[in-house]
Amino acid sequence: MNSNRLFPLKIRTSQPCLIAEIKDPSWLWHFWYDHLNFGGLKTLQQKDMVTGLPKIHIHSQIYKECVVSK
Repeated sequence: MNSNRLFPLKIRTSQPCLIAEIKDPSWLWHFWYDHLNFGGLKTLQQKDMVTGLPKIHIHSQIYKECVVSK
C-alpha cells in the first residue's frame, strides 16, 4: 500500500487478445462517459465543459450494448 492508501498495480505483460484499437476518438469518449449519446457529447464539446474533448462526430449507428445499458 502506498502512502495515499492505494495499492500499486504493476502489469509486466499484456495479452494481445486483450488489446483493442478504436480509430475514432468519438467512440472512445462515448464509452468513457458510460454510453452517453453523441448529441450529449457534442454539447459537452461545444460548451467547452470537458478538457481535452476532441471534435465529436455524431454517428447514426446504434449498438445493442448501448440500448441494453440504458
